[in-house]
Amino acid sequence: MIFEKRIKAYNRFGLNEYYANLDAFSRYLILVNETFKDEIEDSLIVIYNEALIEHIPTYLFNVNADLKAFLTILEQGEINEISIENPKAELIGFLWSRFFLQLYYFFGGWKVYKSQNLNTSRIQEIWDSFIQELEEFDLDEMITLLYSFKEFLLGDHQNKEEVVNSVDLLFLNYYHKGLESDFSSFL
Repeated sequence: MIFEKRIKAYNRFGLNEYYANLDAFSRYLILVNETFKDEIEDSLIVIYNEALIEHIPTYLFNVNADLKAFLTILEQGEINEISIENPKAELIGFLWSRFFLQLYYFFGGWKVYKSQNLNTSRIQEIWDSFIQELEEFDLDEMITLLYSFKEFLLGDHQNKEEVVNSVDLLFLNYYHKGLESDFSSFL
């Protein structure tokens, strides 16, 4: 199995979701700001913006619990009473199609709030908590990857091809250098 091609395909799917979230959150903020233009209604803008910002953390809700459950399944060697023939393929499928996918959604929402200079302290708290929980798994290489991923996606990029290539490079480097280190007991 050519895992690099699979990882690249998952990256494109994740980036599609990232850009969709950028668009959806941006349109929402424009709608709220246009609807409540008057100074009297400024408090309503704050209320609606806070309501949406509370949705962003839900993307990371239970992600670490899902990881723990998946690692238990890998350890047992069975999925739905079917023996796991290729743990690496299962791990890559889980990480890139479920675990990392949630991060694309999360960063899409975060980037919009950051670019609008809105208060992102709640998002930062959720991120810090997520990383702290992840540290309990001893996935040092993944945590390093996630910090780089976060910094990149929250940065300013005009060229989508640059984004695709950079994300591919980040994840392929992790696949080649960090995945074995983080998950050696399962592979």
